[in-house]
This record gives sequence, C-alpha cells and structure tokens, in this order.
Amino acid sequence: MFKKILVPLDGSPTAEAVLPLVTHLATTDKAEVELITVLTPVAIWDTAASMIKWDAEEEAARAYISGKASKLSEAGITAHSRVAFGPAAYAIFDAAKDAKADFIAMTTHGRSGVSRFILGSVADKLLHTAAPLLVVRPRDHQEDQPLSPSDIRKVFVPLDGSELSIEAIQSAEEMARMFNASLVFCNVVSTDWVVYSGMETPVLYQDVLEEGKARAKTNLETMSRQSRERGFAAHGVLGLGRPADEIERLAREQDANLIVMSTHGRSGPGRWVMGSVADAVVRRTHLPCLLVRPKQVKDQTDSQTGHQAETAPATGRNQK
Repeated sequence: MFKKILVPLDGSPTAEAVLPLVTHLATTDKAEVELITVLTPVAIWDTAASMIKWDAEEEAARAYISGKASKLSEAGITAHSRVAFGPAAYAIFDAAKDAKADFIAMTTHGRSGVSRFILGSVADKLLHTAAPLLVVRPRDHQEDQPLSPSDIRKVFVPLDGSELSIEAIQSAEEMARMFNASLVFCNVVSTDWVVYSGMETPVLYQDVLEEGKARAKTNLETMSRQSRERGFAAHGVLGLGRPADEIERLAREQDANLIVMSTHGRSGPGRWVMGSVADAVVRRTHLPCLLVRPKQVKDQTDSQTGHQAETAPATGRNQK
C-alpha cells in the first residue's frame, strides 16, 4: 500500500503527463501526493542569467506548483507542494527522503531552460540514487491522449532468478491490484556472455544454455503459481538473447502496459546485471516503468548518496 507519492514537475504539459496515473494511484490507495518543482540557477553567472528576476521566478514557481496541488485536492486527494533550489536530482532525492515518499513518479522528458531542469537527465540520475521510480514516457505525438489508468491491463515483470530481482514482485502485485491488471513474468536467458574461442565452446554453450532455460522455466512456474495463489492472474514467458532487447520485444508481444523490475540482480553465465538492463529498458521502451531498488541495495546507496549530496556543488538562487 502506497502512502505518499512524490511528483517532480517543471511547468510543461509533457512533465504533467504522469498526473493521470498518479491521480489514479493516489485515489485508489488514499495516498498523499507531494508535488515539487526545482529552480536551478546557472553555476556560472553571465549577462543572460543576470537579467533573470529570480524573485519573480520563485513566485511563478510557487503559484504553478500550488495550483497543481489545488487541482488534485479538488479531486479528493491530499496534496502538498514545494519549491526547491539547487541541482534538480539532489533536490528531488532529498525531498523524497524528507517526505518519506513510497516512490517518485515522473516523465522522462520536459522543458529545459536557465531556471528549469531537464527531466530526462534527472530521471537518469534518479535511476541510480532513488527507488522506486515510476518513469512515464510522454506520447510521441501532441494529438495523442495522455496515458490513462484504464490503459494498464498487463504488468510485465522481468526476473533473472535472483533474490534481488524477486523483490520487484511485491510492487508489481501492488500495481496489478490497483489497476485490476494481470501479471506477466519474464525470464530471459542471456547469450551476451558467449564468446566463441575454440572448438569446445559451442558444446559448453549448449550445455549452459539448456541448464539456464530449465532453471528459468522452473523460476517462472514458481513465481506464477505463487502469484496465482495470492489471487492474481499470472503467467510466465521465457526469452533467449540480449536481455534488454528480449524484455522490450516480449513486453510488446504480450501487449503489456507497464513494466516493473528491480534495478539490481546477479550476473554470470546465463544471467544479467539488472541495473544496466533496467537503464536500457527505460531508454528503449515506450511503456511506463516502475524501477524498484531492493532494500539492502537501497540502504547502502542512500548512505552513499547522502554523502554525495553534502559535497555536491552549490548553485544557490542568490548567487552573483
């Protein structure tokens, strides 16, 4: 159950494309929504920057973000707003910790400018510093309608057999519950590690491949059965090849509408590194993605990121 959702906005309709899903999630779970916009003054002051009236920028930002919060309140959602200053990724990460947000929801693109932040680059940074992170890619054409909650009918869950990857299942089931969707578990047997270096390699490859496929099938059967026992419609699909390519292909083939996956897993012959695969999937797919950082990894990363935030370059709003 989600209690609080943090939503970074930058004043653009593109960034606001995440709001329909957030509204549905907040309404279903009676969760609070914290809206944030970040003003990031330039690090090097120049003639153009000196002409910006920062007080007016701050006033406009507060009016904008509080207005969006008011609209959510009118829909019966408990909503708050805040304006932060400095490097956007650090400010959003700190706000998520301060608000004790269950996850961050944002689009992968938005409007940039002297006092705005580039959502794509911020999302990239947050993939490595905070999770869960719900990333929504805006529709390709302006005439396309924003993603609707009714569009989410199948939740696609990539696994690699590791305990870390399995931690994403709880979040996937939570999403399936809130959208009344089914679950599709995917396990890709990776062939990225294969290097033909001699006559014996094809034989070794075939042995490892068959072992990996058998292990993956067992894993899929187990995860699907356990989810069905918890009341969800679930089945598994097996992939073979480059993990990110196969995940993207199988998600399309299964008509999935949302991908939920861990950002970490184990690597080795027939396995894959979940973090790098998650990055690649988010960049390639047009589906919304919920990236879940396993607790033991998250605790370690939060500690490291907290130290980094202390040493991050300051870009105060009154810098001259």
